[in-house]
Amino acid sequence: MDHAEELLAVLRDDAGGLRGRLDDDRYRSLTALVRHLVDAADDPAVALRAVHDIRHVLRALPGDHPVWPALNALLVPAPRAPDGPVPATGALMTRPTARAAERDEEGSIVKRMNIPEPGADTAAVVTEVRRRVLTAPSFSADEARSRCAGGRPPRELIRLDDPLRGARYPAFQFALGSGGPPVPVVREVNRLLMAHVDPWGAADWWLSGNTWLGGPPVSFLGAVPDEELTGVARALVEGD
Repeated sequence: MDHAEELLAVLRDDAGGLRGRLDDDRYRSLTALVRHLVDAADDPAVALRAVHDIRHVLRALPGDHPVWPALNALLVPAPRAPDGPVPATGALMTRPTARAAERDEEGSIVKRMNIPEPGADTAAVVTEVRRRVLTAPSFSADEARSRCAGGRPPRELIRLDDPLRGARYPAFQFALGSGGPPVPVVREVNRLLMAHVDPWGAADWWLSGNTWLGGPPVSFLGAVPDEELTGVARALVEGD
């Protein structure tokens, strides 16, 4: 069994314990990232991002939790990976193998990490949030690329899938003016909010009222120090 398979086995075996320790949003993020990791059998770059993001989602777990040696073994080139969370080196030592992906084709991991389908009331709220978010000014994928020097928009930019218009990038993420590039503080906040995993939640955070700020965070762009916006987002993520 390689390190990636060990990690998947730990997540599978402690699915019930993880569900009890994580709130709904973090647990949904974890299951999405597990799928990314399994699907990344032949793409070490995608696997590396998934491992880093899994570490971020699970950062509140105690240092002696068995997930840490499994995660650290993927990132730390050492004879024995240490216990507890450690700083990532930026290199994935072992990537998920095709065998690991094949073993999970039956859904053994994701099925064990089961999330109930939302009820009718919850589904109605989600639908309304998405409708509201999609009414905000946005750019098409081509327009977003043109504002990113013709390249692919960075993954921390919020990308929403509109059933009628296709991919949409909320306009507040870009500087005002023709061809304005992505705004650095928006990119930083989006990283904290893990917008690449939950773009709808990140967009809703920007566009909804905020108790700490006294209004939608988007309305404070350029009006308050960037550190204030990142601090509010960090407080939310870290549960302060």
